Amino acid sequence: MVGGHSLGGLVAAHAVLRLAAAAQEGPGDGTSSSSPVASLPPAAGGGGQRGEESHVLATTASTGMAGLLLHSAALDVVWSPVLRALAAVGAALALAVPRARVVPAVKPADMHPDPAVVQDYLDDPLVIVGNTRARTANEVLRGFRGLAGKERLFALPVLAVHGSDDRTTSLAAVRSFVGGAAAAGAAATAARAAGGEAAGGGATGAGGVEPGAGARLRVVEGGYHELMAAPGEREREADEVAAWVEGLPAVRAWVAAGPGGAGAAGARGGAGGAGTGAAAAAAASRL
Repeated sequence: MVGGHSLGGLVAAHAVLRLAAAAQEGPGDGTSSSSPVASLPPAAGGGGQRGEESHVLATTASTGMAGLLLHSAALDVVWSPVLRALAAVGAALALAVPRARVVPAVKPADMHPDPAVVQDYLDDPLVIVGNTRARTANEVLRGFRGLAGKERLFALPVLAVHGSDDRTTSLAAVRSFVGGAAAAGAAATAARAAGGEAAGGGATGAGGVEPGAGARLRVVEGGYHELMAAPGEREREADEVAAWVEGLPAVRAWVAAGPGGAGAAGARGGAGGAGTGAAAAAAASRL
């Protein structure tokens, strides 16, 4: 499970641990032959405002992933004239003055409509408030550009959640990504139905993922960037994300078989094979 910088990845990780606890005893025999988290089919998830998601997705194939969670994901930004002007010379600035904080960053007031939440954000010692360094901003820009046109590589279950009033990251970019992933899933499903699936073969694709299992976007009306910061929001979003993770086809197979069972191996199998198992173990070490 790869988590982004905001709470989306943490909630997804919580769902993984909840599933691991449920499956710890195996399929009803009270035994377990391996680490439950290490055998879990990997997923990617998270959200943020500094563009980590675009970098990860631009350099990652969906092979072996059980699903993809995009929670307030930074796949692009809301472009202002100043940002466009800086982007035009981003590479030069990154080379000449890499550590200069010259690129406008997130305005704290745009994070959440509740002033108390904004104050908590400002008081957080782990939050850097201010402009972004030139080199960091250019790397984020490269991530945005690298992701363009790759939506159709993600024919797997996708859940995206985004605020309608998010002024920090682009709802339009997330909507476009989900649309492309949904189209890719539909095409994969049609190919399977016609008996012409080109890659992976069998009933499932690489990593046990069911191609075309669904990509959907839920827009939180009136929501800003932080959708899990106020009382009530956390519980609502956590419940939805946990339910989505638990419903992933590869995860259901893993739970049904128990850790280390044939079903868990099958969920990691297909074209994903041992490589996917290794990826799962590596991802688990980052929880």
